[in-house]
Amino acid sequence: MSKENCYEVYVCRVNGEIVYIGSGRHGRHKHCDSGCSHVYELNKIHFLANDTIVVTVLHGNLSQQESLEIEKNLIETHKPKFNTRYAKPKQDYIGMKETVMNKFKKSLKEHGHKNGSVSYKKFSDAVSTFITFYGFENLKVGVIVKMTTLGKYKELSTFKIRLRMLNKDAQYLYSIFDIENTKEGYFIKFKNTFFIKFDS
Repeated sequence: MSKENCYEVYVCRVNGEIVYIGSGRHGRHKHCDSGCSHVYELNKIHFLANDTIVVTVLHGNLSQQESLEIEKNLIETHKPKFNTRYAKPKQDYIGMKETVMNKFKKSLKEHGHKNGSVSYKKFSDAVSTFITFYGFENLKVGVIVKMTTLGKYKELSTFKIRLRMLNKDAQYLYSIFDIENTKEGYFIKFKNTFFIKFDS
């Protein structure tokens, strides 16, 4: 296997359903049933469900470009529910994210972060990444967030720092989240008021 042709494309199935399709360097597929995947929904199944995650490598010895093209085509064809890349967001998702982020940005301004400033963009990007990382449906019911998980991405590290500083400097987080510090980690969920009009 050459260094150029060391990429693979894989699928994850649960009860026969394709739930996730990915690509990466040889061995990348192992994250799916590791319990520490970047795909939160797979971790939830790994730890909490009785279902088994079946991972199949469909193609190997590919170039990076070949793997990305195959991955894109497969996602667009099968539309796995845990994929966000290449998946066309639903209108209700777009509406919810816009509502939440507008509320958050308003709170940022109220706490002295001017629109266009470095801090305004930094905190907005951090929260947007956090929402994408855990997913709207998961955050509607609540997730346990461990500090070690948030250290993997630059934007999530920013969110982690603010989470540890829930004083007046980070009160804007409470504008969109209910947050509780537990033994397992921070329990975080969206405030219910955001979703009344979407669920009615």
